Amino acid sequence: MQEASALRREEARRGTEQKILEEMIRTEKEKAEIDQELNRAKALAEANARVHEEKESEEVTKRMMLERMKGEKEKWLSAINTTFSHIEGFNAFFISNFYEVNLPLSLECPGNKKKG
Repeated sequence: MQEASALRREEARRGTEQKILEEMIRTEKEKAEIDQELNRAKALAEANARVHEEKESEEVTKRMMLERMKGEKEKWLSAINTTFSHIEGFNAFFISNFYEVNLPLSLECPGNKKKG
């Protein structure tokens, strides 16, 4: 009888150990699933953050390029306007000097002289 009692106790102990082991395995699986889901959510959040950061960076880059283009446009327009103002000034100077030098001669053309 003592042997039978010892065998029942041993079986009960093994059954308890088996249940504890199964519970530990189930807990570890659940923990692994939770960790996996957490890692997936973390990776998704990081990817979204990178996309948002890239979009913000892209907008800043776009604004900087537009400002640079605007500055270049203003620089070239200023250079063109300066060039044309010098050309207009030269033309005005040249034309006024031409008339100053040639006007008296044109009044004294042989066809314009009065016979007296």
